[in-house]
Amino acid sequence: MIDLTALEAALVVEGADVETILEEALVAADGDEAAIEAILTTAAEAGVDPVSILAAAVAAGIDPGVVAQIIANTATAAGPTAPGAAPGAGPAAGPASSLPPPPPGFGGGGGGGGGTISGN
Repeated sequence: MIDLTALEAALVVEGADVETILEEALVAADGDEAAIEAILTTAAEAGVDPVSILAAAVAAGIDPGVVAQIIANTATAAGPTAPGAAPGAGPAAGPASSLPPPPPGFGGGGGGGGGTISGN
């Protein structure tokens, strides 16, 4: 079995050839689906770019659909992180909404009733 702690440590080293490290780990998994999923999940949780994960997996002969699903599941489980935060730092804190409130609907909100229709 692949040492996932050592793999994660290797993936976060500045200047590391992440794609080669991942590809070699995936080839070493020798088709073991549980090991492949663990390797891909570890890479995603370590903050490796999804494009790099996909490139390494495809180079190792892993089905891109499987890779995309694992990356999506990992991203969904982790939730969003603050920009520049360390991987696994937790959810991002931010405003409840960055959008302005919607305008009032047509025909509503004016109230009053009489005298609103022009006699022309």
